[in-house]
Amino acid sequence: MEEKRGSFGSRIGFLLATIGFSVGVGTLWRFPYICGAYGGGLFLLTYIFFMIVIGVPLFTAEVSLGMASRKTPVGAYQTLSGKKGWGIVGLFNMVCIVLVAGYTIPVYGWIINYIIATPMGTFTQMTSTEVADYFGFMSGDYVRVLAMIAVNCVLTMLVVRKNLQSGIEKIAKILLPTLAVIMMAIVVIGLMQPGAMEGVKFLFVPDFDSFSGETILTALGQTFFSLGIGMAVALVFGSCQKEGELNAVKNSVIVSCAVIFVAILAGLMIFPMVTALGLEMQAGPGLTFIVMPNVFNVIPGGRIWGTLFYVAFFIAAFSSGIAGWEAIIQFLIDQLV
Repeated sequence: MEEKRGSFGSRIGFLLATIGFSVGVGTLWRFPYICGAYGGGLFLLTYIFFMIVIGVPLFTAEVSLGMASRKTPVGAYQTLSGKKGWGIVGLFNMVCIVLVAGYTIPVYGWIINYIIATPMGTFTQMTSTEVADYFGFMSGDYVRVLAMIAVNCVLTMLVVRKNLQSGIEKIAKILLPTLAVIMMAIVVIGLMQPGAMEGVKFLFVPDFDSFSGETILTALGQTFFSLGIGMAVALVFGSCQKEGELNAVKNSVIVSCAVIFVAILAGLMIFPMVTALGLEMQAGPGLTFIVMPNVFNVIPGGRIWGTLFYVAFFIAAFSSGIAGWEAIIQFLIDQLV
């Protein structure tokens, strides 16, 4: 396996690559807006519960399958079951990766567009309605979005064309610490705004009046989405870890805690600023692309912080994207080489 597909050079490389996959669009884009829509603190509490009780065991199981079989999904199920028919389960895993990529790839194009538009002052002096109109026009401009997606695809190809150690492992060691620094800097700026503590309370203080079955199901869905349960990226990365270097349970706990930490940072980046300006918390998917430009319009140095915000967003999305495509490439090598 290692001769054909290569392996991670270290445990930290495996952890950072796996965390990079897990903290992508699902954590920085999806988590804040569904947390805002489902009550803040109560949703966070439910999400953490599911991450620990369901996320860690399932993630551990996927990593263990890869470790035990030293193969990607189809080969793993066939090897461990002793029956070729089980390989179809692995095919479903790979289909999941493609479907999720199809769901998230337009967001990559939006992010790159905002990285360009924000420092140029595109949103300066725009009203909330004008920002919303801009987002609607931009997201509906398929030529522009496809061009931005093409840029992302080229960048992704430059990473995944290399082996694991010089590709995703090396880039993860650079991007993940950079992401953490940018996010924490934006959190500090947000907490300095008057009225920001209301956003902190919203994120951490449960409102049990907002409890519902829909909250439970959404938090459970976010758990699966965050960790990529069923997408078999953890299985593939587990199969690429060197023999004797993998503690599946411990590493799964580390990855899950890192994802929870980044989700909380994402909430702290957004909610304090939103409440400080009296903006709508339950803004849905547009929270990142419609509400936040209005925030950066009024805070000191907003153009700089806005640019850093979308750069951080892209780093998370890009790290997740290259991990997903790396899993697909490892699968193809395993099947065809």
